[in-house]
Amino acid sequence: MQSWLLNHFLSDEEGSAARNFILSGVVWLIIGSAVGVVVAIKMSAPDFLGSIPWLTFGRIRPIHTNGQLFGWLSMVQIGLALYVLTKLTRVKLYSERLANLVMWVWNLLVVLAVITLALGMNQGREYAELIWPLDILVLTGLSLLAYDIFMTVLRRQERQIYVSLWYIMGSFVWMPLIYFIGNVVWLTPWNTGPGAPFGGALTGVNDANVNWFYGHNVLGLWFTTLGVASIYYLLPVTARTPL
Repeated sequence: MQSWLLNHFLSDEEGSAARNFILSGVVWLIIGSAVGVVVAIKMSAPDFLGSIPWLTFGRIRPIHTNGQLFGWLSMVQIGLALYVLTKLTRVKLYSERLANLVMWVWNLLVVLAVITLALGMNQGREYAELIWPLDILVLTGLSLLAYDIFMTVLRRQERQIYVSLWYIMGSFVWMPLIYFIGNVVWLTPWNTGPGAPFGGALTGVNDANVNWFYGHNVLGLWFTTLGVASIYYLLPVTARTPL
């Protein structure tokens, strides 16, 4: 039984984590896009499904944005990063099982994000709506993946570090810091008082600055850098010519 669980849910098969991340991301793309259609309809017909509390605009809009940010784009780009990583280091991933474990944790994170946001459990900060326990899941997943990636690079057979690897490593250095600061993770539900049961925020202009430090840098130092890493590998391979 234990062997069956390991082989099916925490596979050690080479490339399985990259494949599972990408397939999961495609599933979340379909779900998130369907929610986005409902959000778009509500822009011109505000009363559409308005009698259902968990389908009001204020709840499904962050479900759409977080679903696309964490479910679709993050998972696909992590999968591509793991794929490119093994090709450019010429070794297997340091721990395929660890990466597959993070894949399941990340899927659980997105499911819990959908449920909590639908229930109105929201920190009220655009693109940083997830409640504090889910912030911890995000940081845990990023940290475990960073460990797996850096250990793989340390064991590489190709001594030259190709530019895509620098972008991948940089992404997993910056994103945990950006997320921790931008989501004000140090303010927990236990030290923010009864008015903020789902985690904290700063006040006034300070919070606006920190919120959009996150909002802009999650694009510039996460999605963009992982995207560039993939293109710098896939473009010359597809074109069969060096950069």
